[in-house]
Amino acid sequence: MKKKYLLICVLAISSIFANCKKETTQPTEDTSSSANSYNTSPMKETGTVTETVIIRSGPGKEYDKVTCNEFGKNEDGTECSHSGCYRTLSQLDAGAQVEIVEKSETVTVDKWTNRWLKIRLNSNINCDTEETWIFGEFVR
Repeated sequence: MKKKYLLICVLAISSIFANCKKETTQPTEDTSSSANSYNTSPMKETGTVTETVIIRSGPGKEYDKVTCNEFGKNEDGTECSHSGCYRTLSQLDAGAQVEIVEKSETVTVDKWTNRWLKIRLNSNINCDTEETWIFGEFVR
């Protein structure tokens, strides 16, 4: 009787452990907040702005312009304090380097057909939103 009871306990524990292991290996659904009607895909590459481009809070002209502060250096090359020298911007100038972390589907905006690019800016640029997007027509 004890052997039969012990065997049942071992089988029950094995079954529970096997179910726990199966549950932890199941794929999870992506519930990130970056999903939107533009059907974006994550990535990581760099680009250079070719013309002045407006920074937006999402992938579309209907999203607000983003206000950023770019902190620089003093004329003597020393670092500025956060209350010191900086400029406010809501666009990137030609030549600016960006890290592209996500792209939207191809869309037409005004006369251009391209993708919206979710970008990460240099560490010396702080914006009033976590997400920053620019239109890909102006990035190479």
